[in-house]
Amino acid sequence: MKNVTLTELREVLKTGRFFTVVFIKKDNTVRTMNCRTGVKAGLKPTTRPRTKPEPENVLTVWDVAKQAYRRINLNQIVFLNVDGKRFYLGNRKMIESLSYSEREKLWL
Repeated sequence: MKNVTLTELREVLKTGRFFTVVFIKKDNTVRTMNCRTGVKAGLKPTTRPRTKPEPENVLTVWDVAKQAYRRINLNQIVFLNVDGKRFYLGNRKMIESLSYSEREKLWL
C-alpha cells in the first residue's frame, strides 16, 4: 500500500505493464479495469501528426476485457495494482461522495 502522485504514477505505468485500476466514472459509478499502456494494436497510420497533446490528467490505456482503447481521468483513480503492489490515489471526499453500494465495490 503506497500513496503516489500523478507524476510517480506515470513513471510506473510508462513501461507498458499490465495493471488493474479502480476508478470513478463520470456517472459516479465505480469501474474496475484490467489494462495496459503502450499498446499500438489497431492504430491506423496517419499522414499528419497529432496536433493536440493528451491532457496531463488523462491516460490512454488498452482495456484487455473489451479489446479497445479507453481513457482514464487520473484524478478519478482510487487505486491500482501493478506487479502485486497497490498504489492509492483517491481522496477521501471523492470516495465519500459515492453511494453506499458503490463504496462497497471498492473493497472487494
